[in-house]
Amino acid sequence: MADSGESLVLLAQRGDRRALQLLLERYRPLLGRVVFDIIRLGGWSAGHLDRADLSQEGVRILIELIRAYDPGRGVGLTYYLQRNLRWQLYNFLRRERWRLGREVPLNEAAVDTVIDPAAEPRLDEVSPHLARALKKLSRKQRWVIFLTYWQERSVEEVAEILKIKPRAVWALRRRAEDRLRSELDTPDRF
Repeated sequence: MADSGESLVLLAQRGDRRALQLLLERYRPLLGRVVFDIIRLGGWSAGHLDRADLSQEGVRILIELIRAYDPGRGVGLTYYLQRNLRWQLYNFLRRERWRLGREVPLNEAAVDTVIDPAAEPRLDEVSPHLARALKKLSRKQRWVIFLTYWQERSVEEVAEILKIKPRAVWALRRRAEDRLRSELDTPDRF
C-alpha cells in the first residue's frame, strides 16, 4: 500500500470498525472545511438545514465513500474523498431543496470556487500514464473532462461554468475522449 490511509480503507471495507473510526477522525477536518465552504462561500441553503445537519450527512457520505474507494483506480484517497464529498453534499442539498419545492441557487461565489486552477485535478494523484495523457489535452478539454468526470457535472452545467454552448462541450468532450483513448491504448513509451 502506498499509504496507511489506503491500508485503513481496506480494513474498514472488510468490516473493521476501528479502522473506519480512525479514517473518520483523520478526515473530520476535511469534512469541516467542505461544510464551511458550502455554507459560507457557496451560498447554498436548504432552509431548515444547518451546519450540524450538513456535518451529519457528510459523515454518512464519508462512510459510503470509504466503502466504495478503489485504490486500483489511480486516484489518491484524500483527493477522492475531497472531490466526492463536496459534490455529494451539493447533491444532497439539491435533493432537499427539490423536496421542498425550491430551486438551489448557484451564485457566483460557488462558480468561482469551482473554476479555480487549484481545483484542477492533481496529476500526481492519478496514474502516471493517465497524467501524461491528460497533459496532452488542451486546457479547455482538461476542464471539460475534469468537470464531467471528476465533478460529475452535466453538459449544461459545464457549458454554463465555462461560458460556452452545450454543443461545444459535447465536441470538446468527444475530442478529449478520443485523444485520451488513443493515448491510453498505446503501449507506454517511457
